[in-house]
Amino acid sequence: MDKLSDLVILNSRHKQSEIRNDLATSSFWIIPTSQLMAVNHFSFADLITGLIPNDLVTIIDYHTTSTTYTESIINESFHFMFNKLYYDMWISHCSQLNLVEKSFNLSSHNKRSKYDSTIHGTIIQS
Repeated sequence: MDKLSDLVILNSRHKQSEIRNDLATSSFWIIPTSQLMAVNHFSFADLITGLIPNDLVTIIDYHTTSTTYTESIINESFHFMFNKLYYDMWISHCSQLNLVEKSFNLSSHNKRSKYDSTIHGTIIQS
């Protein structure tokens, strides 16, 4: 969120504290605690598929002087976020998965063959 607020601050005449407060207290950051709420609520899955909450666009529009800035801020923020997810999480996840596969001597052929309960029964998720 720091990257997002920094970009808005660069293109705004509003106070830094007001911008940070508006972004930090927005309801789209709240993680739903019930299934009913989750269905109608913006989620991390929505975010990584590129969906952007209208409330976020409205807040950025309010604090910037142009919708061109809003589009640029959203594009740059999402590009930053996707790069962070890819390099900080996804690459690490794939490396760990490769280690698990090697420890079980799984080849590409094994992964595509029928289900084997002796292999699957011993893998413990962390």
